[in-house]
Amino acid sequence: MFTRILVPLDGSPATEHALPIAARLARTAQGSLLLVHVITLGTNFNGKAILKTDALHSLVETEKQKALDYLTTIATMPLLDGIDVELQVCWGQVAPELVEQVRQHHCDLILMSRKHHTGLKHLLPGSVAERVAMHSPVPVFLIHEHGPLPIIPYIPAGHPICILLGVDDISQAGPVVKSSLALVAGLAATTRPLIRLARVISPYATEQAGAQSSLLELMKVIKEHQIKHVHEFQDIDEESMEVVSSACMSESTLVGTDYAHELLKEAGSYDSEEHKPQFHLLVISSRFGQHQQGLHLGNHIVERLTHETQLPVLIVPPAMVMDSLAARSQASQAVDSLS
Repeated sequence: MFTRILVPLDGSPATEHALPIAARLARTAQGSLLLVHVITLGTNFNGKAILKTDALHSLVETEKQKALDYLTTIATMPLLDGIDVELQVCWGQVAPELVEQVRQHHCDLILMSRKHHTGLKHLLPGSVAERVAMHSPVPVFLIHEHGPLPIIPYIPAGHPICILLGVDDISQAGPVVKSSLALVAGLAATTRPLIRLARVISPYATEQAGAQSSLLELMKVIKEHQIKHVHEFQDIDEESMEVVSSACMSESTLVGTDYAHELLKEAGSYDSEEHKPQFHLLVISSRFGQHQQGLHLGNHIVERLTHETQLPVLIVPPAMVMDSLAARSQASQAVDSLS
């Protein structure tokens, strides 16, 4: 379960759209929130100062105080009552600063709202949220500012939360399943979740011998990780454990040359406005589709996925990065306990 959650805020209602999810996750896990405001005033694209030191220092200090007042107002909202909330104001470029704050404060999830862009910005992915997702050492949960939230009332009481889990490589299975189950536990679903494993393969791969056996092998690995990670939860209550343990897993094979399009179509993002999406959220590895050549303006498949859907998207980094960060966090906690 996610217990240390970083929530970036910039003073706009768009970024605050993620707060109800942050409150739910922190309250369920009895965890804490780190609210972060990054000031970019006086920096260039590389994060370097573009003003003289004295003038820049005065301006930044003024902005820091404004940002701290804003974060304090957020922290005292009734929505966050009873939750341990810390505040952090920093200066620089947003994406690198957020990644650094994750490392410094040993966070295990970044939860942020992504803004809706139109015009040229809509045609060219690469927003702050997408850059964070591609470089974060921990899972990043992106909530679209105009999209649904995976909690009541968006999901009617008594209805299962439906998750589309996109995996195209066995090496992605472990961290993706573990993060999916941790998210389900944190959202405190009341009925067993429905998790669909979707593997996208090229139409040329379907002609190769062993394509079906490869999918069966992948599903076997997924189920093994499901059992393994359920037993790893140390901080989960009995009710949440029962929900997570009863997760219903199914699989499907999607055939196409455009991985992003096929996965979004499966998720229901391309349905008509009258037809509700089939799934409530999408979970993928940050390396999803890395073996497919980028054909769309050179953008990474994960960037396209997050850019072209309003569904909540959980993006999970490779296992080695997560394990390394967890090891450093445990070592730091051990040192703190001795001091």
